Amino acid sequence: MMTDAKTSPKRASDPEPRQMLRDNQLDHLGEAMLTLTRELWVLTDRVRILEAVLEDKGIDVRDAIATYVPSAELEAELAAARVRLVDAVVTALTGQGDA
Repeated sequence: MMTDAKTSPKRASDPEPRQMLRDNQLDHLGEAMLTLTRELWVLTDRVRILEAVLEDKGIDVRDAIATYVPSAELEAELAAARVRLVDAVVTALTGQGDA
């Protein structure tokens, strides 16, 4: 028997789905995607340039980055930056930043 998402059995442990967006928020979704894409590109660009600059100086950091364990202080800074990014995306999705 074939099932789809509407008729497939639900496990007791599955959370109830929640609607994040209303039908009229397509523009907000588009803005959120553009925000993420811009941020991703800035970071990708900077990392690639940094790796190239370091390689030009004779420093190969790729293995060091892959095995690096951040300090508790850096971990906290990264966590705070992650929260700010997620908040910015959610704000764009929900249109809370609209005037």
